[in-house]
Amino acid sequence: MLIIASSIKRLLIVIWLLELFAVSLFAFQIREDSSEISVRKNSSLELSCGKEKERTFSSLGNGWNANEQRLTCFIGSNDDFKLLINNVHDTDAGRYTCEDRNGTLVTSLKVLVSNAKVKSQHSDTNATVERANIKACEDGDTILRVWKKDGIAFCAQKSAVEVCAMEAIISAHTHEKPSGPLNHLLPPLLTALMALLVIVLLIAGFMYMRRRNKELNNLRTLHAELLEQAKNRSEVISSAKPLHEQIDQLPFDMSYEIRLHRLTIKKVVSSGEYGRVYAGELRAKGLSKQLLEVAIKGPKRAAKYNDIKALADELRLMIAVGVHPNVLCLIGTVTENMKRGGDLYGIVEYTVCDMKTFLSKRKAHFVDELSQKSKESTSSNAHRLSAKGSQKGKKELQHSISTSLLNSFAYQIANGMEYLASKMCVHRDLAARNVLVRKNLLIRIADFGQDRQWDYQYLVRSIQYASPFKAMARESISESTFTEKSDVWSYGVLLWELFTLGDDPYKEFETAEKLTTFYESGGRLTKPPYMPESVSVIMSQCWLEDPSNRPTFSKCKKMTESVLRETNPQLLLTTHNQLMEELLAMRKYAEWRDGPHQSRTNAEAEKAK
Repeated sequence: MLIIASSIKRLLIVIWLLELFAVSLFAFQIREDSSEISVRKNSSLELSCGKEKERTFSSLGNGWNANEQRLTCFIGSNDDFKLLINNVHDTDAGRYTCEDRNGTLVTSLKVLVSNAKVKSQHSDTNATVERANIKACEDGDTILRVWKKDGIAFCAQKSAVEVCAMEAIISAHTHEKPSGPLNHLLPPLLTALMALLVIVLLIAGFMYMRRRNKELNNLRTLHAELLEQAKNRSEVISSAKPLHEQIDQLPFDMSYEIRLHRLTIKKVVSSGEYGRVYAGELRAKGLSKQLLEVAIKGPKRAAKYNDIKALADELRLMIAVGVHPNVLCLIGTVTENMKRGGDLYGIVEYTVCDMKTFLSKRKAHFVDELSQKSKESTSSNAHRLSAKGSQKGKKELQHSISTSLLNSFAYQIANGMEYLASKMCVHRDLAARNVLVRKNLLIRIADFGQDRQWDYQYLVRSIQYASPFKAMARESISESTFTEKSDVWSYGVLLWELFTLGDDPYKEFETAEKLTTFYESGGRLTKPPYMPESVSVIMSQCWLEDPSNRPTFSKCKKMTESVLRETNPQLLLTTHNQLMEELLAMRKYAEWRDGPHQSRTNAEAEKAK
């Protein structure tokens, strides 16, 4: 109701501003119409330019004028430029204006002719009017002021003592257009336009409120569905179908609920088609002052059903996937605002950056361990820097990456994807930009639950780093087929990204059609210089034409684990220990939630090994 009231208030303010604009637009016409005088037929009328209070009308006799000697201009005793109308006729009714040389309006008076008696006022009887001697204005005359009737100039003041006649000539010394029928139609036209605008605004407001109410009802219905699914977890999930194909059957778990007041949003980190990611902090429950650094996923547009539905589906899939040290973990959800038509939020682990950014920033500090010379140089440099205590050197080592670290990343990604495959979760967009790096150099596979419309428009749309189709399998591009084996193809492209230190694949192909043709002709990415031969073999197997001939992620995990064991067994052991510690820490996220705690099985621990 507060949202509806606020919307109505904004609509009323817009209407009030439009009315104020219309009133200011009509102001000139109102000022014109407010100055009127009624004159009795056969009387005389005398007007002063700039001195409306001195205008007079009385029977003064006939004056000279080319038009029956009834109308003339003269300079009064007070040096005023005056207009005299003798023997007023019905044809004398109209708008009389006096303007200066710049066309600025000095006097404006509407004269009405009637048969009623009108009280005579004192006229300028002492004025000397040389009516018969008024000459026509000539080109080049300096015009000080001009008398007009209905926009037609008929006499002018040349100097302080001289006037001239302008016989039905529109003054060339003024810039105002002559009055015509449009001037009289302008006020009613503007009034009609104003009324039309108000009607259009009311209709638009009504349509907006109608759509908004529909959005609110849809959001409340979605919230009710999530609650019902959380209470009744009897939906049968098929183990033979990918999770994204049965997203509506995935249950929502209210044990993940976190109260909104414990959450602090700091800044926007990234923005996608349907949502935004914020950096924030989660305050511990109770009196504890402990803070947990988190990332917060929210809808891109506030209280929009499509955005919130997409986020809800992603969260349901993350809940179904569960916990794994190489998969981004869902810490909690915030649903309390949805019952009022508000937003939904998902709280996930905080990471440093995505893999592509991580590699690009450290490219200058890469240590190529494939070269024996590089190994000796690295060992020597490390010893020398340790001995001298060079701060610059220590910083370089801290930000360096090596071939062994890239092998560790390859193993961890295969490890996480093996777990997702075991859960029947097909990623559909595996790439370096969707792999996140933690401070301890462990990785998290992310965005595996995002709702994607797999049509041609999505495939060709550019995103932050590269077009999505460049990491996709041939069958995914041409047939929209997504399986574990299509994810394996993408894993091969990701290996190429790792060992090129974040380069973009297939820069020469701008369309999906050209890339598909390249694939069909047998074309593939070439082996990067920094890639070990054993990893190159894995990469090539990922791109076999027949999906059934490609390795599974379980096999990819074993092969990359073997590579890391041969090149750096100590790093492999350290990685295993870190993954176990991460799994235990991730399970403790349940302590940060406000929902009813549910026990978890220990099956994930074996999967993480």
